[in-house]
Parts: sequence; C-alpha cells; structure tokens
Amino acid sequence: MLDSRLSDTPTISDEKKSPANSQLAVSFVLHLALMLTLLGVSQWVLSTVFSPDTFFDFSNLFEINAAGRRQLLLIAFFPLALFLAWQAGHQWIGRRNLPVTWRAATMTIAAFVTFFAGMALPAYAQPYLALITGFA
Repeated sequence: MLDSRLSDTPTISDEKKSPANSQLAVSFVLHLALMLTLLGVSQWVLSTVFSPDTFFDFSNLFEINAAGRRQLLLIAFFPLALFLAWQAGHQWIGRRNLPVTWRAATMTIAAFVTFFAGMALPAYAQPYLALITGFA
C-alpha cells in the first residue's frame, strides 16, 4: 500500500525543468540585437532627417536631389526590414519553447541594457530614448 502511493507522486524528473542556460543566453542576445538595431535605425533616421546636407522639399518631390531620393527610399525601407527582422527573431525564440516568464525576463533585461547603452548617444537624441526602448 505504501509503495502504490509513492509511485503516484511526481518525481523531480517529471516536473518541468528550467530552460537551459544556452537557450536563455541566445534569447537575451537576440532580444538585445533586435532592440539595439531599432535604436540604431531610429538614430540614423533622426540624423538623416535633420542633416543639413539633405534637401527635402515635399512640396515638389521632383526637385529632390539624388541623396535625398536615396535617403527617402531607405527611410521607407527600414521599417519593413525591421518588422521582418523582429518577426523572424520572435518566431525563432517562440520555437525554443521557453516559458513566457523567461522570455519576458530576457526581454526586460535587454530593454534595460539598450536603455543604458543609449545613454551614450548625443544629448539631442536622449529625449527619445525612453520612447524607443519602451516601443521595443
């Protein structure tokens, strides 16, 4: 009778184990890379739009010089590229079967690291840093 009760109790091997450290590290690095990419692209767009070398005349789009056309094309392309990168990254992380709490923890730590890395940006870019990190 005692043996039958012991066999019904779950053992440590039956319980859900915590994910491997390598999975957590890869998830953190991927989240960090995606957030730093978002930070870098947003700073590039900010510096491109406010650059004195670029001439944007939106009243007459045919009068934009070659550098302005190229930068407008890149500004239009980067959100699509970022969306596809984020989608692929999160699908890859989702296939690793990490629990939601571990994924949220790696994303939160990556957001804090991105925020503190962004503090090294020039002073004119830092007011947008919280918005960019919060969006990520």
